Amino acid sequence: MTDKPAVGKEIAKVVGAIKCENGYMTGNGYTVAWTFGNMLSLAMPKKYGHRRLEQVFRYPYRYLGCTLPVSRLWISSLTDEAIRKGMADLPVRWTKSGQRSIPPL
Repeated sequence: MTDKPAVGKEIAKVVGAIKCENGYMTGNGYTVAWTFGNMLSLAMPKKYGHRRLEQVFRYPYRYLGCTLPVSRLWISSLTDEAIRKGMADLPVRWTKSGQRSIPPL
């Protein structure tokens, strides 16, 4: 989940999520979703410091009752190379059924 559609679409392109849905893209074992900034009200910035992007994800995730495993892609550039490197550096996680929760690129 990203905080802007353009960011989500750029990441989706690199990971092969090419099917456009309403507010997200899917494909190649990935779902890339986005918000339009803050979907739920947040406190004033001084209350949460520099954790804004974490809160943009965490509040909707909890509000919607999501329980699926999550890996966070922390990158400072949206070049294809930076996205691929960030994805390669994500820890490998496995679901309860023994499937890889993050498909390889």
